[in-house]
Amino acid sequence: MFAGESYHVALKHFKDGHVSAVNLAGHFVCLIFCIFGNFGLLELLDQRIPQPLQNGRILSTLSAIVWIGILIPTKAPKVVTASSVAMIGLAYWYASLIPKVLFEQCAVGGFIIAIVGTNMLYKSEKIELPFSEWVPKLLLAPGFYSASHLFSLSSYAGSQIDNASAIAIGTLCFLTALSATPNPIKKVEVAGVLLSRIAYILSGVEEFFYLSCGFESSLFQLICHLITNEEATLIAHGNKGGQHELALEYAHVIYFPNISLETIYDKFNQASQAKQKEY
Repeated sequence: MFAGESYHVALKHFKDGHVSAVNLAGHFVCLIFCIFGNFGLLELLDQRIPQPLQNGRILSTLSAIVWIGILIPTKAPKVVTASSVAMIGLAYWYASLIPKVLFEQCAVGGFIIAIVGTNMLYKSEKIELPFSEWVPKLLLAPGFYSASHLFSLSSYAGSQIDNASAIAIGTLCFLTALSATPNPIKKVEVAGVLLSRIAYILSGVEEFFYLSCGFESSLFQLICHLITNEEATLIAHGNKGGQHELALEYAHVIYFPNISLETIYDKFNQASQAKQKEY
């Protein structure tokens, strides 16, 4: 009820679109990026609203409790659910303590290392595209990271333009309008990364930094699919449209920690069993 579709259905659809070890490695980094970015944003929002308790964090606490409460009853292996809960717990306590620049740099660097390293280790599942094709696609990740910092190198760096509210509202309205256009997913992801970062730099509203990171994480997932030639579930659902696809994508988001980790867990077990048979 809370996740749109059942866990079993969400897991099946995720596995259908995430087969190769390279794709899963990239999504693992994106999972960490997403969870820590979410709680970094919630921490900032908590600072803006009255709290019922001293030093309270009502939004962060409720989000962690509800999310964990949804993940625990799933039929995922215990080690998978425990790992998901641990990730959420670590993000809840430590996300706001990580310097923002270091947080993003680790995500971008970790993503590239995960893709290249997994491609080297899993020789039986090497990227099928020629080297000259998949490397430029991978370099989109640091490319968008660099582009999103372009304004920080200008004379605007560190400044805060008056009327930050107008910048914030204008950015959100534009992204909302863009999402209503035909086939909006790729356009919104690219515009979301760049415009949210520009809004952060020009207005000084820190929430836009984490919003930009959210779009960046989604863009990195798309890069995984471009490299491995596996259809992205968000794009697949967006092309079909309809309430059922919306429910599937909602379930994908809610169950993302468990379905991604369970798919990786199953992949690892399959590889271990295959090695045992060789001997």
